[in-house]
Amino acid sequence: MKTGLLIVFTLFPLLCQASNVEFEWEEVEGASSYSVEIRNKNKLLKSLQSSSSVFKTEMTPGRYEIRGKVGGLNRYEAESEWSTWKSFDITPPAVKISKLPPIENKVSPSSYLSNIPLAWTAADGAAEYIVDVQDEKGTVVHSVKVAKPEALLKLRPGYYSIHIRAKTADGLESESVALPEKIMIQKIPVPAPQKIVFKNEKHSLDFVPIEGTQVEVSLEMQKFLGTEWNLVERQLISGNSYNWKQDLKPGRYRLTLYSKNSFGEVSTPTVHEFIKKPLESELPK
Repeated sequence: MKTGLLIVFTLFPLLCQASNVEFEWEEVEGASSYSVEIRNKNKLLKSLQSSSSVFKTEMTPGRYEIRGKVGGLNRYEAESEWSTWKSFDITPPAVKISKLPPIENKVSPSSYLSNIPLAWTAADGAAEYIVDVQDEKGTVVHSVKVAKPEALLKLRPGYYSIHIRAKTADGLESESVALPEKIMIQKIPVPAPQKIVFKNEKHSLDFVPIEGTQVEVSLEMQKFLGTEWNLVERQLISGNSYNWKQDLKPGRYRLTLYSKNSFGEVSTPTVHEFIKKPLESELPK
């Protein structure tokens, strides 16, 4: 025999870190038993009975629905109708960092990147982990997703905070956990081009570039009795020499030469100045 009574649930997960979830519903006067069904993606996962309106069960983090009914409402052991399905989420527990990188790190002279190894405890129910790297302004500048509780980050020089969170297959995310301290990746100065030879008479500048860099040359002009430098041309050189035009206008010229890596960082500039005198035919008569 059934009645038309509907059960009203008050649900709250208490111990997510152990996947041990406590449920509570309103106690129904006269009820001697409580039945619960839990499903995930319309698939029945658990069918539970209890004499109490509060009970616990182990569950994996994810998205679920629950419904219930009561029995023993009178001497005929009448049952209520099933309540409506009510959804609830169990978020994965926050990870615990088990391997911290050094506070200060150096970069490779060839790649200008630093390898930062990380490891943390596996989170129950996690399908993947997300590692976010934030710069000094709190902007996420690098984000990776990994299936295992470990990652190797390749970062360029700077100050960073690192945050890790777990994510279930249902898209539920744990609380984000940050490394206890920011890490600093030291900047290695970019070496300037080597063996620079300035040949004014040949209108050329010869040099030996540094491996992993390109050489950028800018040519500027300053008019006689003037103070401002005006850019004539700027070139990113793939070879080992730079040649400028022979028909430059009379004036003072400045050549600025420096190495440039793939991140846009540059070396200390090397500067050469020379004067292009006017030809006799250009002199006032």
